Amino acid sequence: MVMMRSRLRERRLELNMSYQELAQAIGVSERAVRYIEKGERQPSWKTARKLSETLGLTLEEVMFNDSDNHVA
Repeated sequence: MVMMRSRLRERRLELNMSYQELAQAIGVSERAVRYIEKGERQPSWKTARKLSETLGLTLEEVMFNDSDNHVA
């Protein structure tokens, strides 16, 4: 989960989104977004799908990749 953290944070910052904005967009608390980014919690599949759609990432990128390990 630590690998997931860096990619989600990187993409959120690229989009100039705050924790609060992302949380509202995907329907979870700001605290939940922080936990997911830090790798302290794993998102449900529903939340992962919403993260994927909101951040413009594939579901695989959300769940499995970090910023240094992209799959072609």
